[in-house]
Amino acid sequence: MGLVGTAGGRHAPLTIVNLVISRCLMCRRVRLEVKRYFLSVAIGPAIHVLPFAICLVGARLIFRTEPLIGLACGAAVGGTILGAVYWRYVLPRAYAWEWFGC
Repeated sequence: MGLVGTAGGRHAPLTIVNLVISRCLMCRRVRLEVKRYFLSVAIGPAIHVLPFAICLVGARLIFRTEPLIGLACGAAVGGTILGAVYWRYVLPRAYAWEWFGC
């Protein structure tokens, strides 16, 4: 198996414990449904990142022969949109306007 097998065998159990089992135990401790917890931590961030992913895929399709230009354009447009989405929906109002001294 070699080095990759050793790394996978070492870190797969840690990943399972840290991502699944500890979350399930935490939900049980605070009396929260596991399904509800996983949906709230997965669906919301995925929806907020979706415009950025669409920009990257669109730029990749537009600039097929120049992948670095596509990456730069997709990251610039998508980053701007992602920044606006995060500013509106993710950052608390107090922090968002504090940066501008308002």
